[in-house]
Amino acid sequence: MNSDMVAARWNQLRGDAQQKWGRLTNSDLDEIQGQANKLVGLIQDRYGYGRAKAQREVDRFLNQYGLDTGDMQAAANNMLARVQRSMNDYPWAFLAGGVILALVLVGFVWKPFNR
Repeated sequence: MNSDMVAARWNQLRGDAQQKWGRLTNSDLDEIQGQANKLVGLIQDRYGYGRAKAQREVDRFLNQYGLDTGDMQAAANNMLARVQRSMNDYPWAFLAGGVILALVLVGFVWKPFNR
């Protein structure tokens, strides 16, 4: 994440940040000083979000202002969160995939013995 760009525009962003996340105080915003990681941590603390959700919130907020986060860790966390949501929403699909994979592997193991 380009923290320098966020810090340079922080005075412009802080009013909108406080409007979006009303539980953040002026002293919180003073402490952040444009550091996106600190903002993520405070959102986690104030709203009880997990790290991935807080990171997504901050990424969306910064993207509104043309600040490309480009954070590979955030992308990995987002991907993991999507997989976890999919597993929770469609457990039968993951179970079926596991069974199919197991059958394919067993087929490869048994194939040499069938000669």
